[in-house]
Order: sequence, then C-alpha cells, then structure tokens
Amino acid sequence: MSIRERLQGLLSGEYATAESESAAVVVVFDEKREGLSCLFIRRRSSEGDPWSGQVAFPGGRAQEGDTTLLDTARRELYEEVGLKLGEDVHLLGVMPHVNPGNIPTMRVSPFIGILAREAEPRRGEEPLEVFWLPLRELRYRVCSVHSKTRGVMQVRAFVYDNMVIWGMTARILRELLNALEPL
Repeated sequence: MSIRERLQGLLSGEYATAESESAAVVVVFDEKREGLSCLFIRRRSSEGDPWSGQVAFPGGRAQEGDTTLLDTARRELYEEVGLKLGEDVHLLGVMPHVNPGNIPTMRVSPFIGILAREAEPRRGEEPLEVFWLPLRELRYRVCSVHSKTRGVMQVRAFVYDNMVIWGMTARILRELLNALEPL
C-alpha cells in the first residue's frame, strides 16, 4: 500500500488562509533512502526564537504575500532546504492544524509530501543543518530537554543518534508513524 493510501484518512486538500498567528511545516518523505526517511532541519540558536536549536520540519510563520498556508509551506520549503513544492516534492495533502505547546494560539498546518525526483536538499540561511533520518531507526522514549520558556523538562521524544525530536514536531511525527505502521 502506498504512503498516499495509508495517509488518506489523515490528509485533506483544504488549505487554510494565512493569518498573523499561523504557520506551516512541510513533512517530506523519501521512499528510496534507507527504507522510508524523513527530512528534518536543526534550527539555528537565536535569542528571539522559541524553538531555537531544535530539530524540526522545514517551515515557518505566514508572511505578508502568503494568501494561504500552502503559499507559506511552498516559500518556507524553498527558503530553508531549496526544494520546490510541486517539482521536487509531490504534495499529498495537509493534516489538521496543530498548536505548539509554548504558543498555543498559533495554528500550524503540517503539509505532507514525497520527494518526487532525485533532488538533494541544500541548507538555506535559516537552518543550522539539513538531514534525512530513517524512520525505522527512530526510538520513542522519555528524554530530558531544555525549553527556552520552561527550562529542563522530561518529555516523550523520538531519538536517533544525537538527534532529539520533541514537542509539536514529535506529535506530528507520531501521528504519521501510527498511520504508516508497519514501516
């Protein structure tokens, strides 16, 4: 069964209007890389960024000129990892919005896509690094993490080598992995 078929009940084709407290992330799968892999970024450490230094999906806040969150997703994917939605990445749909725990008023739309051709992501100016992680190698466990707003916390997170994926990114990933079981 294809990824599209396995995620069918989770995705829609309705794209929310871009508003001031909205954002989009793009989950990019690659079926040819170490089984099923997913594209992640590590955010740069920055004083004003509440997600500073975290592992995340490419994405960001809506900006002036973004009519829908699909526009935001398209722009952010290209700015952060140099991939073009619709050319390099085939869009499957969008999941229901999620709210980050540290800014619960923000609505984030997770767009889901599959690498459509042999395109290698490149690191834009915003991320510190860009990398693929094999999903079958991720382990879900309790970890200590440091939140800029809450200090040191014990959270359930996905771990791979020195990468810890937690918070909203882990919630999105967990929902996708549950729908894709078995990998």
